[in-house]
Amino acid sequence: FTEREKMNKKRLIILISSSEAGGAQVYILNLARHLKELYSIVVVCPNGYLSERLEEIDIELLKSEINISKIEFIYSYLLNQQKQYGNIIVNSHLLGTTLWTALAMLPMKSYRLVATLHQPIIYDRISYIKRLTFPLITKFLSSRVDEFISVSKEIANSIFEYTERSSKYIPNSVPDIENKKKCEEAFADGNIKIGIIGRLVH
Repeated sequence: FTEREKMNKKRLIILISSSEAGGAQVYILNLARHLKELYSIVVVCPNGYLSERLEEIDIELLKSEINISKIEFIYSYLLNQQKQYGNIIVNSHLLGTTLWTALAMLPMKSYRLVATLHQPIIYDRISYIKRLTFPLITKFLSSRVDEFISVSKEIANSIFEYTERSSKYIPNSVPDIENKKKCEEAFADGNIKIGIIGRLVH
């Protein structure tokens, strides 16, 4: 791409409040890798696993915490991006990130906020306070988010339960065809080669 072509691409700003090695972070990594030819992408996230992986594939980064103390900073940054690029698409990941992003965008006159949720609104082993506040937060966000994206049907059902809004169901995927081929070969003899896929967390 020439510099002019780069400037003509739509600006996609992805935000997440955690850079730990988890499903949401791998999702963003795959998303950025496959959309970077279509969009001018920047990812806003803290320093950690995700930021390091994004640097390896040459994705623009703004390393920053995303929390209540950063609302004014996020607002100023997004406003600056809007002035520079015109219409911007903001894609927040996780409920907390979406809350702080939506609050930061309240003074902005026009924007497009797409929220990707990676967990149901209420899930196992969350605290009593979160069980009370998460549904309220989701209802608040419902009027400020243009589109919800869910990565599972359970999450899609959960969003509908608390907002009466449908969401775009885009499942997690494994985009590496070579790895898929290796998996098929590994299972060809019918023996189990894999015990657990995923993070080991409490």
